[in-house]
Amino acid sequence: MTDETILGPDGLPAAPPEQLIETDANGDPIRQGTLMLERESYERVIEGLKMISDACAHLIRHEPLQAEHWRGFMTRFDKARLIAVQHAGLGLAMQQQETQDVRGEPLPWKLCRQRFLEGVEQAAGGCRQLATCHRGDLWWSTMAGTLDDLARKLHAMRRAAVRKAVREAPALILPPGFARH
Repeated sequence: MTDETILGPDGLPAAPPEQLIETDANGDPIRQGTLMLERESYERVIEGLKMISDACAHLIRHEPLQAEHWRGFMTRFDKARLIAVQHAGLGLAMQQQETQDVRGEPLPWKLCRQRFLEGVEQAAGGCRQLATCHRGDLWWSTMAGTLDDLARKLHAMRRAAVRKAVREAPALILPPGFARH
């Protein structure tokens, strides 16, 4: 075995590996970044799915022509949340209830859409954490991918609506002698 020196990016000899890792008084490595427990990852998934269901309940009131569409979304995400709660085994009895219809005034339409998208992103992030950090489970990875696909579709729908609005904008009325090229 030879004693080779490791060079750093600047070409100078680097410090030995034991000096590159910051340690505490006991010699244990100091954690870098944030630490999320498995329970917190489950809660992130469950809360994200709850946000989606709540947003759907409000969107049912805002878009009566699409009410069945939003009701279907709400039901599916409630079922997904129930499966996640049972799979977590945390005993979150309050999270096992289905989302109720909105009483009184619904949230503003734009806020409902934002909460829907935020819930999708939170749930996907929690699934990704469970898939990579805690469980190494393909089921969570698949669910994260499905939610990411939904978020991409929502962003694409928003961009398509903006492009359509721009295309359908009323034509500019120009004074005589001007030509539109």
